[in-house]
Amino acid sequence: MAPLLVSIALGLLLLAWAGSNPPGFAPDEQVHQVKAIGAGTGQWRGDPGQLPVLAFGDGPGKETREAWINAATRAFDLPEGLDPYTSGYPCQLFENDKPVTCLNGDRPRAPAVEGAVAYVGTYVPYLYAISGVVMVQMDEAREALYAGRTVNAVLVAALLSLACLAAWDRNAGLLSVSGVLLAATPTTLFLGSALGTNGLEISASLCLLTIALRSGRPGEAPSWAWPGAAFAGLLLATSRSTGPAWVVVAGAIAVYQVGPRGAWRAVAARPRRALPALAVIAAGLLATAAWEVLYQPHPGVDLAVAREGLRQLPSDVTVWAHQWVGIFGWSSLSMPKWSTSLWLVAVVALVSVALAVASSAQRRLLALVLAGTTVLGIALDVLVFQQTRFPVFGRYLLALVVVVPLAAGEVLTRQSFRIPARVRRAAPLGLAVLVATVHVVALWANARRYAVGTSGPAMFIGRSQWVPPGGWQPWAVLMLAAAASLVAAGVLSVSHRSQDAPEADRA
Repeated sequence: MAPLLVSIALGLLLLAWAGSNPPGFAPDEQVHQVKAIGAGTGQWRGDPGQLPVLAFGDGPGKETREAWINAATRAFDLPEGLDPYTSGYPCQLFENDKPVTCLNGDRPRAPAVEGAVAYVGTYVPYLYAISGVVMVQMDEAREALYAGRTVNAVLVAALLSLACLAAWDRNAGLLSVSGVLLAATPTTLFLGSALGTNGLEISASLCLLTIALRSGRPGEAPSWAWPGAAFAGLLLATSRSTGPAWVVVAGAIAVYQVGPRGAWRAVAARPRRALPALAVIAAGLLATAAWEVLYQPHPGVDLAVAREGLRQLPSDVTVWAHQWVGIFGWSSLSMPKWSTSLWLVAVVALVSVALAVASSAQRRLLALVLAGTTVLGIALDVLVFQQTRFPVFGRYLLALVVVVPLAAGEVLTRQSFRIPARVRRAAPLGLAVLVATVHVVALWANARRYAVGTSGPAMFIGRSQWVPPGGWQPWAVLMLAAAASLVAAGVLSVSHRSQDAPEADRA
């Protein structure tokens, strides 16, 4: 019952984000809308195109930024009514102290457009097409945007539900889902409810990594493990340019835990499930590799830029840590600092307890996860992301960083018998209350900014100057129902009786 309640809560939160966030107020959302409609109408590559105005700053690296944007820009033909650029969103984008009254009122129906440009035009198109085929059935751009968000939110909800199922252990109770709860940050759900593929990448990585970590538990894997890995692995492999890297990370973690022979035995034990699953993931990897080789530009490596990236890394990591937890809009709106700090403290506590109770083998796994995440994250930052001379946002690495709480949660699951029974029952309740509180704070802070501005009243319902479809009430109900579901899962954990004696192969 507890994993079901957690899954329901995450699904409700995703829907609340999708419906209450104003159109265009997720990173580059209207550009992703053009790309998705193009993919949904069969225009996977688009046509050559350039932005009419390049306004990406005059600081160092301007020429590199503009060259990168021009190389990634493509043009797409849009059906009548679906052009987001003439639909008035986003507006007042970085004016957080003002409500988005600019979205009020009707706008004339957009004509069909030939050659609408998108600077994400060369991005891997496969997942864009899933939302795109639904969006092109709509009559108006805002309807299409909300429809595309809903498609993405449903896919992300399925991935997170599968992650909860994979993490669940009856003996450990809700403690076994602690890693998933802390990996599914407000930022993760915000991005998962928006247009674009970053949220899908993060959630698919979270799901596949959870399945990979579970593979180290004693006993035979459940019958759904291979199909689940195929589902998450395919979405991850085809999500973004970095998706295949996270697939490799998940595979390496699985093989490390059981060894090459153990991995072979796992395949041989269920060949009718394992071989098709591996084939599906391999097909996704090949499809993305082909697209990357044929169509996606790649930056060169300037060692001077890399050295500068290393110098500014400490300050970047501080910013990223907060962005991993709660950053919204176009990375322009943060939730209250205390709520972000509370979440980060919970992650540090989870990792610390895991290290304290882990066996020697599990400590090695955690050490490798921490070291590998650090090294791979730094390498991608300075050798790839920084090379475009654009700012590097925390969301670019969140699909990798989620492995840290997930690995810590898996260790606690296997070592739960070492934790006093009273603590084992009560701690998940505290975590559930913390997670529910922060998610409510995140959604409310986001809603308030657009309803009345950050300087407006905290209790804004009834005084809002902009309202989402259906008003604020239905989305507030979803938010509160999600919080109640999380707390209910925690309450159930209090009465859950775990066995305190260690099992034979717990290490």
